[in-house]
Amino acid sequence: MLRKRRLESVSVLLLFVATLIGIAPRPSTQAQSNGPPSARMVAVAPFVDEVGFHEDLAAWASARLVLLLSRQGVPVVPFPQVEIALREVRLGPSAMLSLAATDDLAQRVGAEIVISGRLIHAETEWDGSETPPVRMGPAESTVTLALRTRDVRSRRLHYAEVTGRAVGGYARLIRATESALEDFVGRWATTVP
Repeated sequence: MLRKRRLESVSVLLLFVATLIGIAPRPSTQAQSNGPPSARMVAVAPFVDEVGFHEDLAAWASARLVLLLSRQGVPVVPFPQVEIALREVRLGPSAMLSLAATDDLAQRVGAEIVISGRLIHAETEWDGSETPPVRMGPAESTVTLALRTRDVRSRRLHYAEVTGRAVGGYARLIRATESALEDFVGRWATTVP
């Protein structure tokens, strides 16, 4: 079981690195502050792991959200640029729960909208270890993210809680997280404050 847990942690870390390398959306020079929500520059802050022992999954989720939004045509500040800006002022993911820190980040990276979030639930059912539960069928994973979207200019907030589920396979938590993020991106037009 410990070996399987390590394998899942390593796979999450590898996917996180691959996501960082694979994402390089360029900020749009045509972003206007009076334009529609999809034309305004968005920054995604690193998510906070409130579950414990899932920091890599929380970090992967925030980087993955950048990629998913950019695929929808939303101008997004590249995630490494956000991380660098936070390191310069010595702020970690938990600092992004503060509205003042969120506004400061927006100013540093040139964003009008900042998405911050918390990983509040990550659970994987039995995966074949020594003591099976009284249950039939494949194992399922569930991930819940609490996301806050902040329009810095108008100072308005929008809160969303999204849950994703995945069945079977060794990367269930990753697939469940992806499902939750896709749900959030699918509601993007109604999410922007």
